[in-house]
Amino acid sequence: MLGIEYGTPNSLELAARIMRTICHAAYRASAALAREKGAFPLFETGPYLAGEFVSALPQDIRDAIRRDGMRNSHLTAIAPAGTISLLAV
Repeated sequence: MLGIEYGTPNSLELAARIMRTICHAAYRASAALAREKGAFPLFETGPYLAGEFVSALPQDIRDAIRRDGMRNSHLTAIAPAGTISLLAV
């Protein structure tokens, strides 16, 4: 519908931008919920922020996590990529 051929560099860049937007929105929302309701029970600020993925998030998100924590322990699991099984452990 967008006129972008599947598998082309343009389609890969669009998919990356879309998922980056979803990811950042999810992390911002979880930090905002933590400010309102508290962080998830096992949340530890230092180790969480030291993670490779989290340390690459935009500064405003890392600041919100440092200040408020995270309400959700898992974000953006998309089936059928095999990530849903991580939630059952």
